[in-house]
Amino acid sequence: MTATEEVRRLLDERGVEYKTDDTSDSWYERTTWRSENNLWWTYEVDAIEELPYGTLTLLDTGSNNSMRPAQAITATLGPGECHLEINTSMTAVVCDRCNYPMPSGTVLTEVHFCPNCGARVVEE
Repeated sequence: MTATEEVRRLLDERGVEYKTDDTSDSWYERTTWRSENNLWWTYEVDAIEELPYGTLTLLDTGSNNSMRPAQAITATLGPGECHLEINTSMTAVVCDRCNYPMPSGTVLTEVHFCPNCGARVVEE
């Protein structure tokens, strides 16, 4: 899954509407959305290299940072929530949002945030 596909999947998961700009003459794939505090953000990914990260830009100020899709969503919309569950091969406990496997020996009752996507761990 490309960074563009991942950021759009995460936005869909949260029910956030977004605009796309994937014109064939563009070197970049752009996804734009509005955060809850009415700021507009654009996530731009190099369409040629298909890197696992893109550039998140606050449109009002032009400030930008390179980051992975989950980091961009967390930075603009907050971390959200996740549950820890056993993966399908029953070999690890993973975050149900990003599928990150918890390191071996982790005390699960002491995990309050996913170390990968930043989502707050909640019990079912």
